Amino acid sequence: MRKIWAILRKDKYDRLAAELQDVLLLGWNQATKDAINEVIRAIKGREKFSREALNRMSRELSIRLGLRFANRIAAPLLEIETATYEVGMKDIIKIKPTFHLVDQRALEMLQRHNIFWVREFFDRQLGEQVEELGRQVIEQGLTREQAGQLYIDAFKGRFQSYSWRYWQGYSNHVVTRSREMGRIEGYVRAGVEFYEVRAVLDYRTTDICREMHGRIIPVKNGVALRDKLIAAESPEEVKEIAPWMKPEQVRGKKSSRLNIGLALPPYHFNCRSRTVIWHPPAEAYRVDELEYGKDLSRNEKKTLAGLTEEEYSNWLATIQGRQKLNFAPESLEAAYERDAAKLKVKSKDEYLQLARRLVKKPKQIFAQIAGGEKQFVFWGEGGYAVVNENAQLIGVHPYSGRVSGMAAKRLWLKRKL
Repeated sequence: MRKIWAILRKDKYDRLAAELQDVLLLGWNQATKDAINEVIRAIKGREKFSREALNRMSRELSIRLGLRFANRIAAPLLEIETATYEVGMKDIIKIKPTFHLVDQRALEMLQRHNIFWVREFFDRQLGEQVEELGRQVIEQGLTREQAGQLYIDAFKGRFQSYSWRYWQGYSNHVVTRSREMGRIEGYVRAGVEFYEVRAVLDYRTTDICREMHGRIIPVKNGVALRDKLIAAESPEEVKEIAPWMKPEQVRGKKSSRLNIGLALPPYHFNCRSRTVIWHPPAEAYRVDELEYGKDLSRNEKKTLAGLTEEEYSNWLATIQGRQKLNFAPESLEAAYERDAAKLKVKSKDEYLQLARRLVKKPKQIFAQIAGGEKQFVFWGEGGYAVVNENAQLIGVHPYSGRVSGMAAKRLWLKRKL
């Protein structure tokens, strides 16, 4: 039975991820129930719990929560990978796709890679917590019966909570990888040359996804990554081909110089980024020229130089295209108290309306580095509004000087409107 909320979700990929979560959580619940009944409850007696007993228990748990669990969910896992891959391709080519050899090989890679991490979850992650609890039991000199009860409580409590969080993130990861593998074949069949990376910009967005948002990637790069992943002989090789990189390894680099492993999401565990067909920017958002301020530091200029005119245009489309731009929750109160009088606004609502008007209809737009992050400055009549990389307003400030003063310490995103 699928969860009601899985069916109600509007986004088809969210629904697929929710279906996989359902399969994994129900399967894991049954697997842990079996482990408790067959392994943990067998730990009886008043003699002290020993290292030998811990090792034997861990081996038994590894079998039930590793190989057996993986075998149990293998078929529905492949079903959801296939459905996600197909929908990802269909989104691009707009018709139900027929699968070719490359698609079968991609699905084989996905299943081989994903089932490996299901099988290894206990040994590589949960097993460490089982081992740590066992060491504590042995150090305290507890009996086998006491140890068994502690493990029953742990598997029903903190071990279960930890596992559920992992399977929820894992489900999103599987759907992201499967979707993007399908999409890249869709781009090939549709004759697309470039696609754009789109992050979900909110308080949960990771730094690496912010760095990748708006970047324009040649389809040939995505194909090269896809082919490398298909040819990988082990999950460890997959990690080498598409490593999870730190934001500082990406910041300030042109998209053409990025590691090939960044050609497609996911960029981290539980990644929400996607790719879409890149279209030349609408005139309202088009950046025609980048002019670097004379007072920018070398590091600031290097960081801002990582994006092209078209990629900055993508950012403007993201920010200005939002129907309702909101303030970052932690910024509104302080920003209003600081500048309301100078801006001659009498309420927070009026302050917010001014901010939104400046973003929607600016005279000039700039990018700047502040507090280590990229920000966008929308200058116009009445002052200027600042928007962060979560596409949230963080302040409106008065300014009555010349545009040259604004441009000196910023990157001017020039437009020929």
